[in-house]
Amino acid sequence: MNEGYRKDIIRYLSVLNNLGGCHIDTINGFLQKPSYIGASPPVSLFPSSDGKSIGDALYQLSIVLERMTDNEFDDTTFYHSKQLKSPLGPEEVRRLNEISLSAKVTQDYMNTIGRVFQSYQLFELLSSLEEQHITLISKALTSIFPMDQSITNDISTSKQKNYQGIIEKIKQLFSRTKIELFLHLREEIEESQKNPHKSSISQATILDTLDIKSSEYYLASALRQLLSTDENSLTTLVNELRKIQPLQITQLSLLPFKDFYQILDLQANFIQMANTYQFFKEDSNSQFNISTASEIKMPSTPEIKIVDQPPDKAIYKRNVKPAPSVSFQGDSKDLDGNYYVSVALLRCNDFSEEPTFLNGASKPTKITNGKIVTFKKLKVMVTSHQQGETLFCFRFDLRRYSSDPETNPNDFEIVSSVHSSPISILSHSTQLKSTAIADLPKVTEVFPLSGPSTGGTRICLLGSNFADTPAIRLKFGNVEIQPEFFSGGTLVCNAPEHPPGTVQIKVSNCQNQWSVTSATFTFEDTNTINPSSNISSDALSNILPESVFGLDFSKTFDTNFIIKGLETASSTLPSSNGAHRNYSKQY
Repeated sequence: MNEGYRKDIIRYLSVLNNLGGCHIDTINGFLQKPSYIGASPPVSLFPSSDGKSIGDALYQLSIVLERMTDNEFDDTTFYHSKQLKSPLGPEEVRRLNEISLSAKVTQDYMNTIGRVFQSYQLFELLSSLEEQHITLISKALTSIFPMDQSITNDISTSKQKNYQGIIEKIKQLFSRTKIELFLHLREEIEESQKNPHKSSISQATILDTLDIKSSEYYLASALRQLLSTDENSLTTLVNELRKIQPLQITQLSLLPFKDFYQILDLQANFIQMANTYQFFKEDSNSQFNISTASEIKMPSTPEIKIVDQPPDKAIYKRNVKPAPSVSFQGDSKDLDGNYYVSVALLRCNDFSEEPTFLNGASKPTKITNGKIVTFKKLKVMVTSHQQGETLFCFRFDLRRYSSDPETNPNDFEIVSSVHSSPISILSHSTQLKSTAIADLPKVTEVFPLSGPSTGGTRICLLGSNFADTPAIRLKFGNVEIQPEFFSGGTLVCNAPEHPPGTVQIKVSNCQNQWSVTSATFTFEDTNTINPSSNISSDALSNILPESVFGLDFSKTFDTNFIIKGLETASSTLPSSNGAHRNYSKQY
């Protein structure tokens, strides 16, 4: 798969948002469904929008795609394409379930991502071809297997398979044959058409010139149609058909069954949008940011974000501890006093809601700017074992009420939602004891070992079980700061201002649960540090050895440190006071 497909498809959502309903219907006609499921209704790009507009559905999809990694997206589209031909194996199904859980979407939604990928392949195909190429390809296919005009709109599976085989043969022929031979044949055909006294090029001549097997004689008829164009157009057609993907071969095989004018209309709009958003240009990525949600629909409404995740494991019929909490994210002017947060319990396998399994969440909580809403009384009334070892999660909804929620509890709209991490619900607290300490973060070492009491020293903390979550904290004695997450075993921060003395550094992945192990850091009195002391770089490298984790601390007392294996652009960390963290990732 081409590098950067996920980024391109996020931008492609803006193209879909600018198409009309008739264009979406035309796209739907090219979407494939798994061949092994038998007769079923035709598939569509967005089969169910739950009352939302296409713009809303595209915006939500852009958020999901932003949250996925490139590997997750590549695996999703690969397995979706594979299952169009044959059922997936157990390991492939397990991988899709894993991605679904990570992206916090249902399996049906994963299929939507696959269908959007199919439509993007159609967008690539039609945008790269000229208008006359559509006509030539359709004529080339029907010259071998003519269409029954009385059933033009009915897709014959056997005939479509034949068309698909012809296109595959033509692609192979174009890939192995020099373009000069096709241009030579084109000139011969053109001259024979202009000169009535000259005999037309025979099929045998075409087969011999292109070294085609006699068993594939039928290709001569298709090639005669494809070669009946000008030199530039033929060159473009050969180059583009050499690059087409398996899904695009299937899409081309459907051309004879489609309305010619609808396809040309869609192609014209695709080409216009490709030029507008500068697709298929070498420098397109440098001119567009990956996030194009603003081009689709940038909501002016506020959002919520999880501050404290629930634990990985909780006991049924007891309050979930530590309690999850959320906060408002956005411009304070967006809040007008009618916003409330509600919570629901969902199964992680299909994200279906289970209202009867959750206690302590019956009444929404009002939220204001800067307020953190903590849900302290949530109780799950069943175990994961009772429900087939399923995991659960919480969904937090930000509701905007149009009237008094006490009087009209159903008079609201949901403007933002966020899902928590998965939770396993256990039957007894003894099941927690064996893993409670093991799951806590562990601190093994800190570099450097000391710094001035004024703060600002760049520090790297090494250990294990560090979580990439907004709730992660470092504690220097009694001073808490938020570090920058580098990996599950590495945290980076600037030391806070602290009175001179030695303190213990501990880590917390969530509220009120700190690591049992710690590292020691000394805040030195700045009045006792001799700024004029000269230490050679060789002596300094002997004092600060290279860590086995690949970190070079020979420049710890500079503003930067080096992380081996990273590009220069990402290895220089900010040196200003305070902790730094990147919140671009979705949780």
